[in-house]
Amino acid sequence: HAMPAIRKHTSTIATAALQVSTAGVLAATSQLLVAHGTLSEKTHGAARQFMVQAFVTPLSLIWYQVLDRLLKRLHGAGRRTLVATMAEMALFNPLINAWYLIMKNAVARIWKTLIITDDTKVHYEPWRSFFSLCR
Repeated sequence: HAMPAIRKHTSTIATAALQVSTAGVLAATSQLLVAHGTLSEKTHGAARQFMVQAFVTPLSLIWYQVLDRLLKRLHGAGRRTLVATMAEMALFNPLINAWYLIMKNAVARIWKTLIITDDTKVHYEPWRSFFSLCR
């Protein structure tokens, strides 16, 4: 009886890893396509965006798994949709925005520690970014 549980757990981990890597690749690709600057600057930006997305995606996955479990108890598709929408607006959006800013700052610090860049002209202002996301 242990084998089905192990297979299910392995499948869940593999699915989560695939979703995280897919989100990271999409974020990096979009950064490459829309960023201005030299190829080196675009590549560094894409790598940073991949790292940020790799840290943000697991929180999203956990949120939706928990929400699905909680909403199974509600009867009626309309009621579940309403509660899910309200929970996302009131709880998830502020949480994921704050988490994104924290991860973006952490990745920027890691990036500057590991790689010497010419980003001295860029100043990260976390509060300005946070307020712009909250508008």
